[in-house]
Amino acid sequence: MNSALVTPVKVSLRSLAFLVSALLSVDALCDSVDSEPIFSLVSTPGIVASRGGASVTLLALNTGNEVVELSLPETIHGILVEGKNRWPVELSMAAASSAERVMPGRFTSFPLEFDPPTGVHGLVLLELNEPVFLRTALELENGNSRGSSEGSSPVPLVVTDDDGGLAPTQDTAVAQIKRAYASNIDIYKPIYFLYGADAPAAKFQFSFRYQLAREDGWLTRKLPLLNGITFAYTQRSLWDIDGDSNPFYDTSYMPEIGYLFLNPDNGNDRFFHWLGWQTAVYHESNGKGGVDSRSLNTFFVRPGVAFGDLNGWNLRVIPTLYAYLEDSEFAEYRGNVDLGLAFGRNDGPELAITGRIGREWSKGAVQVDFTLPTSFLGGSLATFLHVQYWNGYGESLLGYDQSTETVRFGLSLVR
Repeated sequence: MNSALVTPVKVSLRSLAFLVSALLSVDALCDSVDSEPIFSLVSTPGIVASRGGASVTLLALNTGNEVVELSLPETIHGILVEGKNRWPVELSMAAASSAERVMPGRFTSFPLEFDPPTGVHGLVLLELNEPVFLRTALELENGNSRGSSEGSSPVPLVVTDDDGGLAPTQDTAVAQIKRAYASNIDIYKPIYFLYGADAPAAKFQFSFRYQLAREDGWLTRKLPLLNGITFAYTQRSLWDIDGDSNPFYDTSYMPEIGYLFLNPDNGNDRFFHWLGWQTAVYHESNGKGGVDSRSLNTFFVRPGVAFGDLNGWNLRVIPTLYAYLEDSEFAEYRGNVDLGLAFGRNDGPELAITGRIGREWSKGAVQVDFTLPTSFLGGSLATFLHVQYWNGYGESLLGYDQSTETVRFGLSLVR
């Protein structure tokens, strides 16, 4: 994040507020008529909250021809963002300031104060979703965090709820013990458990990705590209859960090491979004010996783009190009290209299709996944309803040369 965003400017608060509201209003335009106000969020260097916490200013500019009556809640919920860490905060407004009349062509300001989490300091991003989506950068000093001290380690918010919002982590004593670089762990491929009528009836998968470099390490500060080095692991099993002794039919173990570049978010007002790219050396094997042993090694490149609103309905297009590192029979059935398409929205349904064609254009497979947040149906679980359809070759390594067709139903934790 560019520290120039918070470079102090020696002008009056009222002058700065008016200038920023005029220049940055395009980031917070309301989808409404001219009588609706334009909101902006301003962080002003040198202004300290009366309670010793942090302070920002919410501005409302009336560009219409009529008086606007504003009534805002006394408490506004926000998110502090620092790298991959996110913390929920509550911003309070004086009751006397929550209701205002804004004359045509004039603006008014609403001071907001909040207590940053213990130990959070430095340059952070503050995001609000009310009264509209707003964002500003601000500099937090150690003194802004109540009870903070050198070496303190706040527990970041890492849980996302079904509505695309954020749920606070539990404040427990054991949570203060640092066991891992939690901010370096990320979700990767979908995580699910499914069941169907055809044997093997059950199918489940779990996956994670880990950033190997420390962002605050001296070497990564000199060579920021090291932040893109990642290790990932995925495991997928087909389980004959209805058979005698409930055996596992086949399991694929899939470690990989590679490089990941995620394109920075430059705003959601565009239709086309370049998401980034990934490349890795990928190994897949079923861990068996003898005639049932299956394994392959590939190198792949995976770019990604999206069309539409990333916070609403969008279409993601993610192709994967493979190069086999040794002669392999799998190439005849898997080919050298996968094409992934996903259409949906964060808080609603999503339809994902992954297809591949074998080298001879006579083989290949297609997988269709439909997922729906359980909260969409009024449920309380942090899960997705999941329906998966498979048709083609290679659902398992053991049966890579066999064509199967099946439908399974279940739950996803990550889609």
